[in-house]
Amino acid sequence: MNRKRSKMKTEDMFSIIIPMHNAQEFILDALNSLEIQETKNFECLIIDDHSSDKSKKIVKNYQKKANFSIQLYETENEKWGPGAARNIGLSHAKGKYILFLDADDQLKDKNVVKKITEAIKKERNAEIILLGKKKVWYNYNGKIVKEKEYFPRPKQKEKSYQIGRNNEGIIWSYCWKKELFIKHKIQFPENTIWEDFIPKILLFSHANQENIIHLSYITHQYNIRPGKSIGTTPTLTKVKALIKIYHKCSHLIKEEKIEKKYRKELFWKMMQLPCVLGWMLNRAIIMKLLYLRRKRK
Repeated sequence: MNRKRSKMKTEDMFSIIIPMHNAQEFILDALNSLEIQETKNFECLIIDDHSSDKSKKIVKNYQKKANFSIQLYETENEKWGPGAARNIGLSHAKGKYILFLDADDQLKDKNVVKKITEAIKKERNAEIILLGKKKVWYNYNGKIVKEKEYFPRPKQKEKSYQIGRNNEGIIWSYCWKKELFIKHKIQFPENTIWEDFIPKILLFSHANQENIIHLSYITHQYNIRPGKSIGTTPTLTKVKALIKIYHKCSHLIKEEKIEKKYRKELFWKMMQLPCVLGWMLNRAIIMKLLYLRRKRK
């Protein structure tokens, strides 16, 4: 385990949590994006989720030369998925704020940590910081076919928007105050995918509206590869995960786990989930037809 530490105070540090599963093709890009950060007030926690490739070996070799702290952990035998990995990361995190990064993505440039640090210094009570992202689409040959940048808008800071209208469940597009997880005992569902959907709702529900800010800066590069990114290929596992999310949202409303004024917003989100399911099934049919077409050729 790499013991190198930043000279900055622990309470000013970020914990960057990276779940990793068979990421030997991409994990170096993720680590290199941390290596180049001008501000080193962070630790990196990588949690290997039963990788069968050379991912762990690559990380261990990188630990020896890294100019920042890297800690490597593993999920337990009976647990799997990004949720299980993130829970382990949270249990070991020493930073005041949490950043999540997927093993096949990277921080956009060398100023990311610096920009977030500056934003927090301006808003000392910040609990959630909305971040900008760049989506990059690749074809089957690994070539970039499309790029698009997304900047957070002021209205997206509203709790009602995040709990209701925003159907994007990704957790890494935000910087989170660790206290939100600890104080409200928020953990990620394990042994499933799309594990960030419900925790994100709960985190926004418990945050103070005035302590939610946005940073108009691109911090993450989200790489979308056919067959490798969770959202690109419909499967039965994804259908089951979506159904679980629907029932969990219903439970949050019935058990009054969400403030009354936000329950209608969450109900609206629930009503959109069947549409997502329909889209997934339609996409699965189209992909099957395209596969059969290519096979005939």
